[in-house]
Amino acid sequence: MRVFASVAVGLMVAGAGALAAPEVVRFTGTGTASPALQAAAPGIKRELGLDLKFDPQSLSGSAIQSVGVDSADLALITRPLTPEDRSDFPSRRFFEIEIAVQVVVPIVSRETFESGVKSISKKEFTALYEGAIRNWKQVGGEDREIKFYNPEHGRGVWELFVTWLYGDIRKAPLGKKWETVQTNQEARDTVEFNSGSISLAPPKWADGKKVIPLAVRDDNGVIEPTVENFRSKKWPITRPLVIVAGNRPTGSIRHLLGFIVGPNGRAALEKGDFVALPEAEAKLKEE
Repeated sequence: MRVFASVAVGLMVAGAGALAAPEVVRFTGTGTASPALQAAAPGIKRELGLDLKFDPQSLSGSAIQSVGVDSADLALITRPLTPEDRSDFPSRRFFEIEIAVQVVVPIVSRETFESGVKSISKKEFTALYEGAIRNWKQVGGEDREIKFYNPEHGRGVWELFVTWLYGDIRKAPLGKKWETVQTNQEARDTVEFNSGSISLAPPKWADGKKVIPLAVRDDNGVIEPTVENFRSKKWPITRPLVIVAGNRPTGSIRHLLGFIVGPNGRAALEKGDFVALPEAEAKLKEE
């Protein structure tokens, strides 16, 4: 009898555990977007009891397709929806909300910054990337060789950088003449400890003390690397981070979105190297 009682209790506990299993929300999106989810996932599970299952896609369009055919609940993409996206699934009432901005800034050492290099134009950076500019003296600095450290090809940082330079990633040379950095941390450390170097990274990796973000010049003047300019997209090296649902969000999906645009979600987005948009919380409430 004791044996049977033990088995019965064990089955009851197992059954209770099965009933208490977290609900799974199926997310899909580009690899660029995945750090934002990874940073937010523990808080979402702790506060909402939801598990996130992330299926990476190579393109935003593929992620939208997954939501359209209901193989994913939400897509995390780096562009707004287009009329074509909506027309592909006329029965869907796609809902989208921009939650953050991906930002990249040129970073240099304090030594380079104080030598006179305070900003750089797209034309100058294109010439630098292609090897036509090789000395800081050519852009207002001291007589010192430029050492550019190229973000790894395929990473979101590199994609955003060359899209700014060339308008289309397919037109961009790979920059094979330059050494490659694999991570934002490596880019930051390389710039700090290698004289005359320059690279690119999200703004949080430029501490303003040893590693300085450069301003960008265009025909209208100098654009400073400030949070206000990032959020308004006045800063040119940006793209949006957008969540797309197949229909107007309700239930668990609505609670999940509320978490992501709230204070804890915004902190997670910042941890994932994005610049969060505080106004997204008010926009979701309006919807």
